[in-house]
Amino acid sequence: MREMRTRGVVLDRCSFGLVFSCSSGLNPPNSDIDNKIEQAMDLVKSHLMMAVREEVEELKLKIQDLMKTITDLTEKNSALEKENRSLRAQATPEPQSATPDAPSLSIQQPSAPSGAVQ
Repeated sequence: MREMRTRGVVLDRCSFGLVFSCSSGLNPPNSDIDNKIEQAMDLVKSHLMMAVREEVEELKLKIQDLMKTITDLTEKNSALEKENRSLRAQATPEPQSATPDAPSLSIQQPSAPSGAVQ
């Protein structure tokens, strides 16, 4: 969009037309163009607002889905923790003492077959 400099202030054509017609009491020679520019800017603004509203609605739906997923996973986690407590209560003391709270993997070395050369 073309800009005009007036007393150090940058104005676009639409603003300049409004300022000019208000300050001088005269209509600028291309007021029809200014009106069309203003209408086009209003149209762009309404399209942008509509696009933003649509995006907001989509994001709201995504947030609802994510909140449901969080709720489902929290419930599943609670059920698994309950099952874990139940299984620990049923286990004999010997395996419980060998099993730490956090599972760890131990790698066993394969035994050498009898008669093999090392």
